[in-house]
Amino acid sequence: MSTSTQTVPTLDTVTPKRGRGWGRDITIGVALLAVVVIGVLWGQHLRGRNRRDQRAEKYVQEKQYDRAIEEYTESIRHDPKSALTFANRASAHFRKGDFDQAIADCDRALDLDPNLAIAYVNRGGAYLNRNDFEKALADSTRAIELNPNLAQAYANRGGAYFKKGDFDRAVADCSQAVKLDPELAVAWFCRAAAHFRKNMLKEAQADYTEAIRCDPGLADAYVNRAVLWLGRGDTKKALHDLNQAIELNPRLAEAFAYRGTLALSLEDGKQAIKDCTRAIHLDPRLASAYWTRAIAHARAGKRDLAAADQKKAIELNPTLGER
Repeated sequence: MSTSTQTVPTLDTVTPKRGRGWGRDITIGVALLAVVVIGVLWGQHLRGRNRRDQRAEKYVQEKQYDRAIEEYTESIRHDPKSALTFANRASAHFRKGDFDQAIADCDRALDLDPNLAIAYVNRGGAYLNRNDFEKALADSTRAIELNPNLAQAYANRGGAYFKKGDFDRAVADCSQAVKLDPELAVAWFCRAAAHFRKNMLKEAQADYTEAIRCDPGLADAYVNRAVLWLGRGDTKKALHDLNQAIELNPRLAEAFAYRGTLALSLEDGKQAIKDCTRAIHLDPRLASAYWTRAIAHARAGKRDLAAADQKKAIELNPTLGER
């Protein structure tokens, strides 16, 4: 997922866990595991596809979203009543991260064809990424009513249920999604997140592995699987996954934060400070990175720096002050 225009997992710090290899007083964050949702590009086996649409689809596959949008826009200029082209352009906007424009294109598509299921799928995914979960649920459900074989509709609805805290329904919908399309990485990712929240850690780990199989470029899945390796005390596998995540996405702050925590647990304070500093540079509001760096500074005898980081961590996440 991601997948993926990707929604990056955030860190939700909880009571410290200690296991094999973990140093004293090391706080390990547990990922909130935000769901990765990708846009759907509907274009297979359609009649009357023109060359512009074919080029646009190719550009989307190549992640050249601006060029795809240009092709779809030109196609719309020649055929302004093509609901499908608006829905496809919405997918390109979605993948670019422009959810407002994706919604606008889906609105236009549905004005032209109120029964175009894929437009509901794409709009539901855009609403989900805007944290409008009720609208995401409504659109995903309508898409399923129109076409019960759309795996992405179930994945999007599962994501909405997950964000609302209904993990049982999230698992059910994502299970249906992977039944319909076993290669849909985002569905495995979403179900893994829900399993994690249900404390079904083996199932979560297996699902993250499936997500990675489907999409080896899904950096977030490596981060979240690393969290599970950390919980089991397997620092070697955790480090491998975190390194892989960073290689795939060098701007993934959480990967650096976790790797910093791992370094601290292995008594490598310098590496912990380096990784947490990088995490903070990427995301200045990542409380867990300040917290881990504070511990590393304290161990190095740099009490002023430790106090400053601890203060900032608690400012960002007051629950840390309760430890």
